[in-house]
Amino acid sequence: MGWQQVCERLWGSDWIAPVSEVLHVNRRTVERWRSGANPMPPQLQEAIENLGRYSTVSRSYGAVLRRIANGETYEQIVEEMQDTRRALEHWLREKDRGEPLAVMAEGRPEE
Repeated sequence: MGWQQVCERLWGSDWIAPVSEVLHVNRRTVERWRSGANPMPPQLQEAIENLGRYSTVSRSYGAVLRRIANGETYEQIVEEMQDTRRALEHWLREKDRGEPLAVMAEGRPEE
């Protein structure tokens, strides 16, 4: 899998900005790499392509890389994930009780 395909798996079709953030390079540099106007440094290209070998390369992993690149710590990300899990569990309890907002959020009509 080529480096651009790996980037698309990590960040979707609009991957230029996330790549520039994670690699701490200018967006235009990434655009030149994408177009072939300038070659990507071989070691960097190899590192990205190697990511494509792992099944964990996903949008979630891309989001983590971007958050780390933007200064968040492991601990901050874990805390936010735990809070999200608590919120999901709360939503599930509310939905099971038939609470209108939780039911409506799921897109089902209230029974």
